[in-house]
Amino acid sequence: MFDCIKKRSARRNESAGEIPDIMKRAFEEAEKYGDKFGIYRFIAFCDLGINSKEIRFWIYDKSKKKLHQMQTSHGSGGRNAIPHDGKCREVSNVSGSHMSCVGMFKCAETYIGRNGYSMRLDGLSESNSRARSRAIVIHDNPGSGRGVGQIEPRSWGCFMFSEKTNRFVIDCLKNGSPLFVIHR
Repeated sequence: MFDCIKKRSARRNESAGEIPDIMKRAFEEAEKYGDKFGIYRFIAFCDLGINSKEIRFWIYDKSKKKLHQMQTSHGSGGRNAIPHDGKCREVSNVSGSHMSCVGMFKCAETYIGRNGYSMRLDGLSESNSRARSRAIVIHDNPGSGRGVGQIEPRSWGCFMFSEKTNRFVIDCLKNGSPLFVIHR
């Protein structure tokens, strides 16, 4: 369907082995914030501890029982600045840090900005409570989505995808889906 989105297969890579644990945690966390989400079809989860060269962002479609997986970026600030080897070494909720933040997000409204079709994120955890004011969003980036084994470009803390993948991600998650992000 999409070059960068692959259905889970019998062959498991390093990141696929972690899917059941993070998926279970994502559902548990979403339940804790149940009144914030209501009924949702899609839930997304991301492990920034996995190298950006690998699959580390998943969207689960509850109605079709399908799992989509893709690569994504992380922030460029702090200890992530040098070397640019795909590892996220540090996360932060501090404004101006240019680092990614972790925790439970509620995917919010879409807009067209300088990075094209984008979606705002509301941080529900203490570790990401400043996401909206920091403009931590999901948007496209022309350098993203070159394929597994290729390092994703870094952002100022946002989740970036290729244009085609970005549209799919946003259209699945917009207006209220949970997004759970960890870094281990």
